[in-house]
Amino acid sequence: MKNSRAFTLIELLVVIAIIAILAAILFPVFAQAKAAAKKTSELSNIKQLITGTLIYNTDSDDVNPTAGIYDPGPGGWGDSSRSFETSWTWKLAPYLKNVGIQQSPLDSPEANPFAGPWISFAANMLIGGQAASYVDNKSCGVFGFENADWKSGGQTWFTGGSINSTQISQPAATIAFGPKYGSDIKKFQAYWTGYNAPQLWPTNAFIWDGAPGEEFYKGDTGYIPNGTRVPAGQANPRWPAGREGAVSNIEGKANFTFADGHAKNMNAVATNPDPVNRPADNMWRSDRQ
Repeated sequence: MKNSRAFTLIELLVVIAIIAILAAILFPVFAQAKAAAKKTSELSNIKQLITGTLIYNTDSDDVNPTAGIYDPGPGGWGDSSRSFETSWTWKLAPYLKNVGIQQSPLDSPEANPFAGPWISFAANMLIGGQAASYVDNKSCGVFGFENADWKSGGQTWFTGGSINSTQISQPAATIAFGPKYGSDIKKFQAYWTGYNAPQLWPTNAFIWDGAPGEEFYKGDTGYIPNGTRVPAGQANPRWPAGREGAVSNIEGKANFTFADGHAKNMNAVATNPDPVNRPADNMWRSDRQ
């Protein structure tokens, strides 16, 4: 008859300790692999946004979609009848076929009856003037910008208009889309909706360069990056008014698509390191020389 021998308590504790050590080593690796997979999936989604835009262009005489911020209809601010006219998300929908493409797996999409579907990306609809002054008066992004409300009552500070793809001086180095997570906007308590919605200004766009005098727009999650926004030695302000602007990023890096159709992951600040002294390196301006 064979004698059976059970594990001693010490042996069991040693085995448990080994398993715990292996778990401590492998779990972060699994988490990193999962995060990397989500980044790749997001890159694919944002790439499809620019692909849909280029297809839209073929049906629109090579003109990029002209979008805008929430523009009240004839009935006033409760009238959203102009939503289709002012939202790139609605204009591209027939070419994307799936609203899920407009969401990132790194975001936390959820429905909001008030604000509409949760969109994880924003279009480059920058408006600005001369490179030296950055006075907000004309469209200079990739998507044309229009807003009837900004022209009402004799206002002359804003000049909208469409942008033909041939007007973009450096399409391979001009940003079309970047990530702007609804989860980031929701955490930013100053924003009145708390959601990233295609109908509400300006969560679906990057509009402002954050030049002096634009402090009013800090809370509107519309800033592009600016490597000189914070003086040396000072802390980088929290999203969306820091060096990375309103670009949702992981350790400073984010997925971007460009006007020529390609996409890549890069440092957000590198898209606009110094708008005054290095205007040629501002990847948000389609009219730079």
